[in-house]
Amino acid sequence: MRTYDIINAGSKNRYMANGRIVSNSGRSIQLQNLPANHLSTLDEARELLKLGAFDMLETLYGNTPDTLSQLIRTMLIPKPGHEFVVADFSAIEARVLAWLAGEQWRLDSFNAGADIYCASASQMFGVPVEKHGVNGHLRQKGKVAELACIAEDQLVLTNSGYRPIQTVTKSMLVWDGSAWVKHSGVVRRGVRRTMTFEGLTATPDHLVWNGYRFVPFEYYAAMKDSANGGRDIIYSGLRRVYDIRNCGPRHQFLVNGHIVHNCGYGGAAGALIAMGALDMGLKESELPDLISDWRNANPRIVQYWWDVDKAATDTVKTGNLNQVGLITFERYAGELFITLPSGRKLAYASPRLEPNRFGRMGITYMSIGTNNKWQRLETYGPKIVENSVQATARDLLAEAMLRVRDAGYDIVLHVHDELCVEVPIGSITVDALCKLMSVNPSWAEGLPLNADGYACPYYQKS
Repeated sequence: MRTYDIINAGSKNRYMANGRIVSNSGRSIQLQNLPANHLSTLDEARELLKLGAFDMLETLYGNTPDTLSQLIRTMLIPKPGHEFVVADFSAIEARVLAWLAGEQWRLDSFNAGADIYCASASQMFGVPVEKHGVNGHLRQKGKVAELACIAEDQLVLTNSGYRPIQTVTKSMLVWDGSAWVKHSGVVRRGVRRTMTFEGLTATPDHLVWNGYRFVPFEYYAAMKDSANGGRDIIYSGLRRVYDIRNCGPRHQFLVNGHIVHNCGYGGAAGALIAMGALDMGLKESELPDLISDWRNANPRIVQYWWDVDKAATDTVKTGNLNQVGLITFERYAGELFITLPSGRKLAYASPRLEPNRFGRMGITYMSIGTNNKWQRLETYGPKIVENSVQATARDLLAEAMLRVRDAGYDIVLHVHDELCVEVPIGSITVDALCKLMSVNPSWAEGLPLNADGYACPYYQKS
């Protein structure tokens, strides 16, 4: 795939692309593509590298190129007497979706800091659910309705080479173990607890191919590492996580040497299979009932999908202005515009109604397709909601950055939902920065924002 950049875009060396602020190729480093670090002994590895002790690095860590790649982030250091304090929005897209759709029980759960799996199961089955407690067996069914995910920076094999999962675009084909296949794009799933085994970092519930069938990653690792007492399994803490939707007919792709299952749209059967439903002992014939349970438990989200679909379709068809909750659809100058809660607009070029893959009239618009050419693409309610959620998450980060800057703190970098400030050692606590991040803008009343963070002597992934 041909790629491009803009050189020296102003004094800040950055510009807007697809609604996201990116660095240009002038003086700035490309932070989005830096490999993640998983080493529990970063300090020691850095010292060995600084001493040039490559033989010792090889002896202790086994894979020198991988170790060196994990140390790239750590080359970014604060000036003397200073430290980095990093803050990252928690599950921002899940929170924004619940807020936009008005799914109150989810908002209440986020506000209370509840276990979302237990809350989901309780809502689905109408009984109290406690982890390791009353009706605890139902938690797994609630969990399977929440997306399993792959950690940021895990390398997906594409027809353009290995790419960090968050940088895979719909114009790339992905390898499913047998063939190059199309997909429906990368989806961000916030921050979740992950584990690392055999070079792969993912949530414990993500499905991995074990040579015979797909099994949860945690089960896969436990079985393979049983002779070693589980010593090679690393529970790597909170990470930003992603998945790829609808990867070909087999719904699978290759990441860090492992074939993993993908997710689908709108909580349908393919998505539940990808989240481990069959490996819980459920039969595929049972999945429609589980889907129905989830949708019954989340009626406002489901209604929101199709209210958005109806409003966008009517605006394309008639040119009428339509409002759904906090977003507005309008058409002018031949384009479809969505006004977000922040007041910012998203644009869909040259929209029109055409028969779609669901056998009904749906919206198409012009964009870059899988062949890297300008072509007509489909969209519909759940996808438009996803676009609006991700764009709103971006607006929240932008306002948080202004708030942090106005408080007197020097933001030295930001990536996706994360920002990093350089401050005199001990001058601001992690909690203080997270509180600044979590202040609601005037246009986001009622959104349960939260952030996690850490302080560090060099840039890293906590």
